[in-house]
Amino acid sequence: MATVTRFTLTVAFVLVGLLAALSAGVHLLADAGAAQVAYVRYQQTEPDVMLVDVSRHHEFPLLQNAASQEWSPDGRALLYTTRRDGHIQLELHVLGDANYVIDRGAVQYSASWSPDGRQIVYSRLDNYQRLHRIALDPTTYRPRAAPEMLTGDDLAAGFGPVWSPDGAQLVYWALGETGGHLDTVTVAADAVTVRRLTPMSLYTGIIYYTWTADGSAVAYALDIDNRTQIMLVPADGSGTPYPLLDDPTLAVRLATWSPDGETIALIVQEANMTMNLYLMDAARAGTATRADLRALTNGYPVLSPPVWSADSTQVILSTADLQKRLYSILAFDVTTGDVEVISRGKDGRNYPTWRP
Repeated sequence: MATVTRFTLTVAFVLVGLLAALSAGVHLLADAGAAQVAYVRYQQTEPDVMLVDVSRHHEFPLLQNAASQEWSPDGRALLYTTRRDGHIQLELHVLGDANYVIDRGAVQYSASWSPDGRQIVYSRLDNYQRLHRIALDPTTYRPRAAPEMLTGDDLAAGFGPVWSPDGAQLVYWALGETGGHLDTVTVAADAVTVRRLTPMSLYTGIIYYTWTADGSAVAYALDIDNRTQIMLVPADGSGTPYPLLDDPTLAVRLATWSPDGETIALIVQEANMTMNLYLMDAARAGTATRADLRALTNGYPVLSPPVWSADSTQVILSTADLQKRLYSILAFDVTTGDVEVISRGKDGRNYPTWRP
């Protein structure tokens, strides 16, 4: 009778574990109806994109050497960046099916997927940071043609394009010889129209921007006298910027609108330099004060912008306990305030996103 060695048993257990993990991973990819979260895990020197089944508390590596992930609107694919041969590369991964290279050039960490999933817009560092667009097959997500540079009157070099909810416009940070400003770009099949939203200035201090839920305005974080405020400006250029909160004592770093447009999640920097997550009624935009905010955290070291679930019932973000060197992905119930740990560990965890 053959002797069963410790080595043979060890190999057998490892193979069984790998097969079980692979089986769980395949099941997780197929179960698009379950609540799932992707996040970036920083292990040693290279980041990985992890996928988590929230109900089963199971996670596995989805993409290696990858970051800046963004889901397709239907949740079947991920757009992400990776570093290969010393260059940042933009790639697209169709879950469980295929991987496409979008651009092999020096692509910046800024790309955005159109709401209909048919095109991607991004900027390139090696082409004066001009915005580029690529069309995708809506069924396979295979690129239909080579990337094309967006051109148009007053279309400046820039980065960080973000699509409007209706997919008709983009807002991006435009760069000029004397400074930067926010522009909106209306992208049609035959023309590109640019509208400036904020004044040109070398020291504008704009550090974050996003669309309101209905696409009528752009919200951006403006650093004024070392205090950050969220400003709102009509997307059609018909009005002047105004503060989201009627309280200059509050330093609001980030703001995101719930998909139903009823609630805004805010990251507020307190006087003791800690950051907390607050909620406010979106109808109070422009008039709300601290008394109108509802706190969901108390002294969490927040690392990422708050991201809403598709049904507007939860907000997810990443936090860190720096003394314990413990990193967490947390989900907050916006009605009860209950918090659920999605993932936690010694490795860095950041930039969580809900799978649509």
